[in-house]
Amino acid sequence: MLAIPYINMQGVVAIRYRCLAGHDCKELGHGKYTREPGDEAKIYNIKTLTLNVRRIAVCEGEIDTMTAWQCGIPTIGVSGAQNWKPLFHRHIRGYEEVVNLADGDDAGLKLADTIMGKNEHASLAQMPQGSDVNKYYIDHGAEALKTKARF
Repeated sequence: MLAIPYINMQGVVAIRYRCLAGHDCKELGHGKYTREPGDEAKIYNIKTLTLNVRRIAVCEGEIDTMTAWQCGIPTIGVSGAQNWKPLFHRHIRGYEEVVNLADGDDAGLKLADTIMGKNEHASLAQMPQGSDVNKYYIDHGAEALKTKARF
């Protein structure tokens, strides 16, 4: 398992785990991702919200968030479209624009719809069908991802 720490200004506040084995996780009775018992969904890379920037991006998933961040895009993420909480809208209200870097699937559009439905300053930059931010980066490179994301 890959340990993915959730870090805020006080330090590590949660850890999620991603199975790296090349098997069908559900077939073996566990999820691809797991979290510690009792842990609730949080914003990943929340320290982005302390930056003095006018625009940020939102990704579905920690790996996509890490990829966009490494490409120079100020990015936060959630651990799946279903994990966006109403409270999270407060965190993104002060920005001129919030760009949803949506996966090219129904879940990606669901997250984008959730965010854009409550935030008039949110926009969509959807990845191609069957792709996500990380795959788009692998296939096209950092500059192409930044262009697609409008950063």
